[in-house]
Amino acid sequence: MTQPLSGRRAIVTGGAGGLGRAFARSLAAAGARVATIDVTHVADHDDGQLRGFRADLTTQEDVVDVFDRATAWLGGLDLLVNNAGIAERSTPLDGVDGTAELFGRMLEANLLSAVLCVRAAAQHLLAQGGDIVNVVTDHVHTCWWPVPVDHTEAPECPWAEQPRRPGSVGMDIYDASKWALWGITRTWAMTLRPHGVRVNALSMGATDSPMQRAHIGLGPDDELSADLAAAWLDPAAVGRILVELLAEGARGRSGDSVAVWPHHPVMLRAPARELDLPWGWDPTTDLRGRRPATT
Repeated sequence: MTQPLSGRRAIVTGGAGGLGRAFARSLAAAGARVATIDVTHVADHDDGQLRGFRADLTTQEDVVDVFDRATAWLGGLDLLVNNAGIAERSTPLDGVDGTAELFGRMLEANLLSAVLCVRAAAQHLLAQGGDIVNVVTDHVHTCWWPVPVDHTEAPECPWAEQPRRPGSVGMDIYDASKWALWGITRTWAMTLRPHGVRVNALSMGATDSPMQRAHIGLGPDDELSADLAAAWLDPAAVGRILVELLAEGARGRSGDSVAVWPHHPVMLRAPARELDLPWGWDPTTDLRGRRPATT
């Protein structure tokens, strides 16, 4: 059976472990050649399909250097998954001391790294088209936004009877960084679609990962309670949705936030809405989506 991403070349940031590692494995299993980039040391697992690179993605010199090395190994670039980031609790009730430092660190890790990586990737993606996926969070929107889903599919969902607006209590700076990444996703989508590059967000709810476990005080090997095991998403299942999104190809959606929520079926849903472009773009006549030449 043909692999859906066969021959495609991908970079996954924050790929040394957790969700990033799961995403990289999903892409590789679907046929892509994958380079992971992370600030922590990663073993060199160059088996021809998957290899790790080390870099600080908040530093422009590191970004330029690692993209040169990673794309040289890949032989080009078709896919970029901006997964690198951090999460810490914070509220307006915190003291002033330390807030500026946390704000800078959070925005650098969650937003600046993505901005730098897209700029480093653009020269490669513009050559033949491709995809950018920004990993966001369901704090950007729940299953009641932009339109409610049918909760007969998920009667145990905590928002089934009490619809909740986006956001979370206790993570104001984190949420701000992810809202910004979702907002810039739309801007990039409008800018890059005419060049054959799709840009989407992946907005998942609580997923079993070292970051999620640490958030509630669990270690990576601690056994989950039955309630958590039922509520948290499986990283491999979220990775499958990423593959399905990328497999849509050049005619697929752009500017969408692809969401998966706990207690709901893990599935690639129809686009929330079509991306409005400043000029008419017809994928049936212009596969690359480039702006038609004028005379």
